[in-house]
Amino acid sequence: MSLAQAREAAERQAIELALLRHRGRLGDAAHELGISRVTLYRLLSAHGMRHIEVDAPTEHATRV
Repeated sequence: MSLAQAREAAERQAIELALLRHRGRLGDAAHELGISRVTLYRLLSAHGMRHIEVDAPTEHATRV
């Protein structure tokens, strides 16, 4: 795995985990990551990710 691939994987994982911790609330996840919501939207798009919704009781993530 190249450094660029490792960095991309780490960035994607950080985004996914922040969204899970904040139950899909983009503003809160962006704040935790130290970026703006606009930057988070850009990163989601760059990583081919869509908004993640979390079911409150089970914290099960589903992509919409």
